[in-house]
Amino acid sequence: MQTFTERYDELFGPDVVVAAISYDSVETQARFASSLGVPFKLLSDPDLAVAKKYGSANSDGRARRTVYVIDKNGRVAYRDLRFNAVDPSSYSDLKQAVQAALKAK
Repeated sequence: MQTFTERYDELFGPDVVVAAISYDSVETQARFASSLGVPFKLLSDPDLAVAKKYGSANSDGRARRTVYVIDKNGRVAYRDLRFNAVDPSSYSDLKQAVQAALKAK
């Protein structure tokens, strides 16, 4: 989240809505967002309902770090089920996917 926060303008820009979802409680999410100054919403999915719907839940009942780009038509335009937060290429791929989704008709 720190890298997403630091590179927010570069990766996303003003025309993109960003939401991060975790199984952590709302209170935990609020404290975390405040501590980092996160410029986007952190949502709570304690029952993993969203994770299961989007294929991010592991068989052990935990969610994988997954990144989705949903285009303006509401379709999943990009999905990375193994987003690597320490690999610069993951951010490059995400940036390209966001730009492509913004251009989609």
